[in-house]
Amino acid sequence: MKRCKILLTNDDGITGKGLRPLLKELRKFSSAVAVVPQSEASASSHALSLHQALRLIEIERGVYAVNGTPADCVRLGIISLMRGRADLVVSGINQGPNLAEDVIYSGTVAGAREACMMGIAGLAVSLAHGSRFGEASILAARAVRKILAMKVPQGVFFNLNLTVPSKGIKITGLGKRIYGRDVTARKDPRGKTYYWIAGEKLGGEDIRGTDYSAVKRGYSSLTPLNYNHTEYGFMGKLNEHF
Repeated sequence: MKRCKILLTNDDGITGKGLRPLLKELRKFSSAVAVVPQSEASASSHALSLHQALRLIEIERGVYAVNGTPADCVRLGIISLMRGRADLVVSGINQGPNLAEDVIYSGTVAGAREACMMGIAGLAVSLAHGSRFGEASILAARAVRKILAMKVPQGVFFNLNLTVPSKGIKITGLGKRIYGRDVTARKDPRGKTYYWIAGEKLGGEDIRGTDYSAVKRGYSSLTPLNYNHTEYGFMGKLNEHF
């Protein structure tokens, strides 16, 4: 049986705790290659490095580091290493959840989205709580097998948030996050002001059928996404005004 080809990326970088456990599981049934950021790129969203040279460095057999973003890694990995021949791009395992509006900020999700934009199926994987990456990798690999067995429509990619232990996988929509609005201002040793815009624990609204609600109840959540942001339902009303 022909082994499928998988590109693995992440936004936690070459030292990310979820990288090698997942790569080990994927290599049990695929020819998996990892191309990841040289350093952590969390919350980098879908940035591309258009104004700097990128370097692709092999760290160990089939594991490469790039001085760029997750989207850079996917584009370089697919075009330069795999010559466009990939069956799936897996992005993760991210340490911490990517729920609801997190998918806008997430570099992990951007890796899967970039694959989708290139015409390749993409799966973003996050471990919602804790650091049991070995068990999470086994669960993620099972999900990968199921996705590989499907005919995924063009323009669709997936966001998987794992709980360990997990009560099972629920197919969900995106939920609603509650982000803090505090900005902390501090002074550096030279008296100049600098700011921190993140740090407090995130919350969310417990809406039935959403990823946040499923994870809160001990389930893993799998959400199908697309990159077409057009709000078709409002186009008719908008036409009336323009």
